[in-house]
Amino acid sequence: MSTLTVRPTSRPWKCASRFLSALLVLCAVLPYGAAAQETNDDLLLVAIRVDREMLSDSVSAYPLAGGLLLPLGELCRLLKFGITVDVEHQTAEGFFIDESRQFRLDVATQHVETNGTSPPIPPRKIVVLEDDIYVDAEVLATWFPFDARVDLFGAMVTIKPREKLPFQVERERALEIERTLRGLRTTGEAPPFVPNPYSLLAEPFVDHQLRIGYATDQSGPSMQYATLATGDLLGCEASFFITGNEQKPISELHGTLGRRDPNGQLLGFLHAREVAAGDVLLSANDLVTVTARGNGAVITNLPLQRAFAFDRQTLTGDLAPGWEVELYLNGGLIGFDRGKEGRYTFADVPVLYGLNVFRLVFHGPRGERRQKIETYNIGETLTPKGTIQYRAGSATPESQAKRALGELSYGVTRRLSIIASAVGLGETKELAAQQYATAGLRAAWGRVFTYADVGGSSTGGRIGRAGLQTRVSGVSVALTRAQLRNGYASEAYPSLIGLIKARTTMRLGGIAGARTRYPVPITVDVQRDDMVAGGTMIRAGNLVSASVRQMWISNRLEGVHVRDVDSPLAGNDYISGALLASRNIRGIVVRAEAGYDVAPRRRSTVTSVLVEWQRSRRFQVSAELSRNATNGISRLVTRLRRDRGRAGMTLAVDIPSRGAPSVHLELVTSLVPNPLTRRVQFRARPAAASGAVTARVFLDRNGNGIRDAGEPPIENAGFFVNRNSVIPTTNVRGIAMLDYLPAHTPTDVLLSTSTLEDPWWVPSRPAVRMVPRPGKALVVDFPVAVSGEITGTVYLDTGKGPRPAARIRMQVVNADGKVIAESPTEADGFYDLTKVPPGQYTLRVHPEDVATFHLAADAARPVTITVEKNVLDGIDVTLR
Repeated sequence: MSTLTVRPTSRPWKCASRFLSALLVLCAVLPYGAAAQETNDDLLLVAIRVDREMLSDSVSAYPLAGGLLLPLGELCRLLKFGITVDVEHQTAEGFFIDESRQFRLDVATQHVETNGTSPPIPPRKIVVLEDDIYVDAEVLATWFPFDARVDLFGAMVTIKPREKLPFQVERERALEIERTLRGLRTTGEAPPFVPNPYSLLAEPFVDHQLRIGYATDQSGPSMQYATLATGDLLGCEASFFITGNEQKPISELHGTLGRRDPNGQLLGFLHAREVAAGDVLLSANDLVTVTARGNGAVITNLPLQRAFAFDRQTLTGDLAPGWEVELYLNGGLIGFDRGKEGRYTFADVPVLYGLNVFRLVFHGPRGERRQKIETYNIGETLTPKGTIQYRAGSATPESQAKRALGELSYGVTRRLSIIASAVGLGETKELAAQQYATAGLRAAWGRVFTYADVGGSSTGGRIGRAGLQTRVSGVSVALTRAQLRNGYASEAYPSLIGLIKARTTMRLGGIAGARTRYPVPITVDVQRDDMVAGGTMIRAGNLVSASVRQMWISNRLEGVHVRDVDSPLAGNDYISGALLASRNIRGIVVRAEAGYDVAPRRRSTVTSVLVEWQRSRRFQVSAELSRNATNGISRLVTRLRRDRGRAGMTLAVDIPSRGAPSVHLELVTSLVPNPLTRRVQFRARPAAASGAVTARVFLDRNGNGIRDAGEPPIENAGFFVNRNSVIPTTNVRGIAMLDYLPAHTPTDVLLSTSTLEDPWWVPSRPAVRMVPRPGKALVVDFPVAVSGEITGTVYLDTGKGPRPAARIRMQVVNADGKVIAESPTEADGFYDLTKVPPGQYTLRVHPEDVATFHLAADAARPVTITVEKNVLDGIDVTLR
């Protein structure tokens, strides 16, 4: 074995090197330090204005001979530039306007790169201070597409953009969305809901994935495939998954058939909200089972977003190949999941009393990022008064016992519920086949939630449990005590090291420094099992999370302490932990995980670091470095991914520290049928786990809302989905396929009126709301009518002859009393009502104006707007 010896550096050479380094640093920063010292006494607070809009009224600035120094980082934040300033290293890097226009500044070397050019930097025009890098306003105008006019007397900097800046585009988009939604609202209503009916048979969405690998120590290539199909079948939502390889053509096969209805209108008098058969998820029973997935069936009328248990929650859903998901609970990073069999699962996540906010962040293979929020309020799990809620199901997991469950809950009062359940568990190595029956009470008073349960098994075992949950000074507290007799054992109370006599649990959770800049969520769990044969087993764990400089960090620690028990675990403390970190900035995603053991000996178990970089709009580069301390193998996996066109491709190189390197080629394509064109569209990214809308935009000449023969399509119309603009626009047939919509989530689709080429065109239905389903493209029509205009003059007759009436609001209302258009009169009494769709209406004075000014108007007069006659001039009104 060779030994590497590191010779210590001699002290003279070390001193010389330190002196030389200090000298170089001093020479580099001396000019800027001097300039900074000159400016420290001349601090100004100036206002930043873009055209006529005030962005900030108090930005730090320093006068300079012939100019003004402005903070680069703060200015980029106000203008929504993706540029980050690093004061410590005297650099700034990022992009502006769009990602293709890169920017980099290095003050130490006096070098700047902006949009592919390197303009010279005049001397003493950049100063590095403690809070930011300050740059002269004239220099900024040479770097970015705007001019800056400095008014030192008025403490004002006016920016004149030479092109639209990101914050202006964002503002215009927000205003258009708000105008559209405001036009829909009469009493705060949401966009009209469009039902998504089930079909007996429909063309499914299909994801195909083929992976071919070759290792240098293999005689030939390896092959693996996976197919996920989703869609409507027999009036239900169906999914089908199959995978295999060259050795086993079908290694796994499962499917699910079911329905979901948040309004509880399934199966007639049963009022079910979810019905499913096939591969299903059966949630835990508090005293008997844990959450498990397997072949079976479930039916329930419980709200879809209500927790089945009051101390833990399971989150699961579809996850396309190549996607990853991060789970955050109440601001803390819980973990990662890369999915299995087309879905993600976070099983039995501990929750706290009060509101629990789960944030699921999905990362796609091309750098896509979407977010899903689920909330569960523990303490509001009581059944409403006089209501019966139920759930029933069975499942046969691969590695767990077969189980069947039935549960009923009744709301006695607003604060009290009773619950009863029957559970059957099949035989396993640790547990004989048994049947269980349980009953319990749930009660809530103020901030205190209490519960009590009793149960028994067919072998004579008995259990009783009581507990409470509350919140004290911002800290959630949960306490539980369970007593077991006659050898009671179940999945929830296993007898791994012996029968349990009693179990005491405590859970505390809160946020340290909640009012500071960096709050730290902390959770502590302690569970003590007293054994029938004597001795104890204590399990403890804690989770500490933090967010620092756009990086999420979380550390989870778990330990087991066993004493006086006849078990190999006795006499040793087992403590292990996991450190998680995640950061996403400027298209670069970094995720790291480090597993470690503290006892019985300190060691690292698993370490991995993943870096993804969106090199361009077409390619993504990633590298993952991992090490498994158990087998001592380190592994470097690099990937080049392309997800454009009709198919996606990933080329991966896997280099282990021991063993043969391998190369993998992965091809992915998704088939998405368009119900209007009757053609199948190919996607480079998996789409079967998401929903879609096939939008059709046409000119509705007769105003009936239906596309009749001869009514032309409208091309190049754009859309907003959940307030975000999407790329697809309508083709020459007026059709756009809006796919990759989040499944089982209320989604708003808005027609972008700014993309309509004729200013007289007005959407009859500018926005709709629906709930997308996997594998279903819902057809939604957006009829566009030729709007009309009504003009005239309002006169006031006081007995001395009519005269023009100013500031009187004129309205056009439909047969339902909905205001279609409104406009106040000018000083000469003239009014102009525009964007009035074809139809029959009533022209009137605003009722509030009639009452306020004690007016007696002419009888409300009917008006009709048609496609042929859409401008009505000279509709005068006389008031008395």
